[in-house]
Amino acid sequence: MFALNWIGGGDAKLMAASILWMGLSGSLPFLLYTALAGGGFCILLMTARRHLQVFAVTGPNWIIRLMQPKGDIPYGVAIAIGALLAYPSSPLMTAFIAG
Repeated sequence: MFALNWIGGGDAKLMAASILWMGLSGSLPFLLYTALAGGGFCILLMTARRHLQVFAVTGPNWIIRLMQPKGDIPYGVAIAIGALLAYPSSPLMTAFIAG
C-alpha cells in the first residue's frame, strides 16, 4: 500500500509492527477493525470538512491542516483503534490470561 502511495511510510511501519504484535491468528481481526475504523474516521472527517469549515480558519494549526478539503487523512488513528480493539483476541493476550 505504501508503494502505491495509499498510505504513508509511518503508517506502513505502524501497521507492520501491529501485525507482529497481533500474531498470525490475530491479524485478520486487526485488519478488519482497522478497515472499519478507517472507513468511519474517513466519513467523519469528510463530513467535518464539508460542514465545519469555520474550524479550518480559526482553529489551531493541526486542525487547519486536518480540515483542508483535499488534505490527507491520518490513518494512524485507525490503525491504533484497530490494534486496541483486536488486542483482546490476540495470542499474546490469550497466553497472558491462560497462564
